[in-house]
Amino acid sequence: MFIWVGVPRLSTIRSFWRILSRVPVLVRSSSAPGLETKLKRGVGGFTLSEVMLSVGLLAVAVLAVIGLFTGAIQMQAQSQERAEAEAVARDMMERIRAAPSNVPPAPASWIGGEFASTPVAVGPPDFPPIPYPYDPGGYSVDVYLENAGNPDMKVVRVVIRKITREGLSSKHLYETRGSRGLTLVEVLIALTIFSILMVAIFGSFKMGLNAFHKTSTKNDLHRQAQVLSLRLID
Repeated sequence: MFIWVGVPRLSTIRSFWRILSRVPVLVRSSSAPGLETKLKRGVGGFTLSEVMLSVGLLAVAVLAVIGLFTGAIQMQAQSQERAEAEAVARDMMERIRAAPSNVPPAPASWIGGEFASTPVAVGPPDFPPIPYPYDPGGYSVDVYLENAGNPDMKVVRVVIRKITREGLSSKHLYETRGSRGLTLVEVLIALTIFSILMVAIFGSFKMGLNAFHKTSTKNDLHRQAQVLSLRLID
């Protein structure tokens, strides 16, 4: 049995070769939906508005952290000032308890552990006079913290009131200066933390810009793939 195989004409060979040459293109065009799907998955990046919003929220969070850190340092300094004022008040009470007669009868300043009496305004004695015998009844101590002219210093006022039968009357005033501000170590720690936070902010901003750039690039590739697939289909 003979099988006749005809020799194709030249035009038929050209048509067949043209079809074979188009097969890879058709395969690429048929795989375009997969590429399109892949690109569509990458489109869900960050837009510029989302990046700016995230940077703004991060800046607010950093400012809140800095505020809390500053408040903690101030609270620590205030607690040390209160401790110093309480120590001064206890020392005053011990002095009064040990030798009440040595306490100046007028408002006085306590500087460096010594009394400095303030002169009393000259005037007529109190009338009616206090009946004899006089029972002072004890003393009460009030502690005040004030700002000094130097921002790194504080004024601790310890007011000791003498309790009389008529009630509380202010009799003595003591002051001590020298409450410390921020030390060099605390300032360096604060600057280090602030530098780390600023580096984190700039790093986040740069990552956001990179993400936005990648998203834009993927969008461009996606558009080019769509245009290419449309051209191949046509």
